[in-house]
Amino acid sequence: MASKFQPMMESQSVPTFSQDVTPILQFSIPYLSEGEDQRIRSFIGIFYELPFPSFPTPSFSFFLANGWCNGKGKFRQKVRILTPDKKKAMIETPDQDFELKELTVPFMAVNYFQGMKMEEPGTYWFQTFLNGKMVMEYPMVARQADTKK
Repeated sequence: MASKFQPMMESQSVPTFSQDVTPILQFSIPYLSEGEDQRIRSFIGIFYELPFPSFPTPSFSFFLANGWCNGKGKFRQKVRILTPDKKKAMIETPDQDFELKELTVPFMAVNYFQGMKMEEPGTYWFQTFLNGKMVMEYPMVARQADTKK
């Protein structure tokens, strides 16, 4: 029976402290506001869907936090939010540079989007890019609120 563990080949390499290591996106969290404690960032109103009384929606604002970890080097992130048909970007941030100096020290990038409006109910798409490559995409549903009580 062959061993499941194969010896490392010369062409493979183990990251050393002098090599760049691509980070992973540990989390991407949309939320409505932040806590008051200045010592630690806290997310209030985390959402995966938003109910609105009507469409187009009134203007609203929210945050999006992306947490990067297990990497080392200089990188660029970008965030894009697409309309339900995925044909148009409602918003696209410019490239945002960040640096991870140690594998064990994470980085959190927080964007604040204000004056947002959603023209129609549906599934909007949040995308996060690292160095131009999409590393995460997830849905956010904007729905008609049930106002009947």
